[in-house]
Amino acid sequence: MISRLVAYFALLAAALVGGCASQQVLNSLSSDEGFQRAENVPYDAATGLTLDVYRPTGPGPAPVVVFFYGGRWSSGDKSEYKFVGQALASRGFVAVVPNLREYPTVRFPEFVNDGARAVRWTRDNIANYGGNPQTLFIMGHSSGAHVAAMLALNGEYLKKAGMQRSDLKGMIGLAGPYDFLPITAPDLRDIFGPPEKFQYSQPIFFVDGKNPPLLLVHGRNDDVIFADNTLNLARAVSKAGGAVETVLYDNLSHSMIIGSLASYLRGRADVLDQIEDFIKRTIAAPPRAAEPEIRGTPLDVANPPAGGGVAAQPLEFGAQPPAQALDVSPLQIEPDPVPLAAPGVGSDGVSPYGTGGVQQSPEVMPTAPPGATPLTPIPLPGSQQVPEAWSAAPQPTPQMPEGYPTTVNGAPVVAPTPFPTPAANLPLTVPPLPPGQ
Repeated sequence: MISRLVAYFALLAAALVGGCASQQVLNSLSSDEGFQRAENVPYDAATGLTLDVYRPTGPGPAPVVVFFYGGRWSSGDKSEYKFVGQALASRGFVAVVPNLREYPTVRFPEFVNDGARAVRWTRDNIANYGGNPQTLFIMGHSSGAHVAAMLALNGEYLKKAGMQRSDLKGMIGLAGPYDFLPITAPDLRDIFGPPEKFQYSQPIFFVDGKNPPLLLVHGRNDDVIFADNTLNLARAVSKAGGAVETVLYDNLSHSMIIGSLASYLRGRADVLDQIEDFIKRTIAAPPRAAEPEIRGTPLDVANPPAGGGVAAQPLEFGAQPPAQALDVSPLQIEPDPVPLAAPGVGSDGVSPYGTGGVQQSPEVMPTAPPGATPLTPIPLPGSQQVPEAWSAAPQPTPQMPEGYPTTVNGAPVVAPTPFPTPAANLPLTVPPLPPGQ
């Protein structure tokens, strides 16, 4: 008993710190029973990418979940997420964990294209591993949730891989970045640049109401990727008529939201229970109408379930929801913390990371050069404003990025107003990134 308590607290401490070391601890304490694992299965010969499949020992065919891990689009490996495969298999799901190419080897949108190819392989081959390709879900944590959201919201990626969004039964996002303009960190500007392409990196930009059902889970106290990402996307999807559910936890960190799937930490939060419930309800629900009605998901903050989460509201199909379910604007959300103090945060508390901010990196936001005339802030999606310091630089002419599609989900794309390029004489001070971010 004492040894188990010691192991538990060691695991808890490691998970709170985050990073690769904590994932290795989570893996080492995960059970090896109840599933069969096929490792390093090739899914894309051109890139040499592989995946692991976790098959539950129970009867099949079973629902399938493709999981994309996080790591700031630049780190991580499928071998670090055995605990996720074990968790999903323990609930009767076949789990697929692929590797994707990472920065700086590739830049956006190549890792999203990798994700689409992994999903295509899964649809075509998962029956050989006891999975049901008709009940195919995608799921991701952190930057992996960004990949999953892009696949669920922008049909062009799956179409390029020979699939459709209707092939997906649902998408699950854990603490994902969906609405993180402006992009200021040098590495992220390089990953998603040039600036005229920034809008195309935002899942919220592609909301059209035709998405598969979404389950978006976040901790309100997440200081790596702010919970506004989830709230903003949920409001946009609901307004467009798409199916979306939200689960918010008052006290669940960015690393713990995925760490809670490990067997020794499941008592910390009911994240795995919420995932299982969403998958089973979505499979049991009848197909949505061709012209979906708005299905707002009110956050039941008055009656949170055990574990500290906000109860996910059931998906409704074919019936008119209550009037209050259509209005998600009066949500009373406590302001998310600004993780790093920086010049330019006004008395109104506006963060330089943007209303749906991702912690860009520990950097100091520049101020306008002496004598510069502040320009009128340029509106961006989600009513975000560009800091005056950025507006002093010469602005590029709006144009479609070379090689990008001229249509999105069948509709013509208009070249967006580009995010302004910072003036060359506005230096950034960039200390090293914290571990695991």
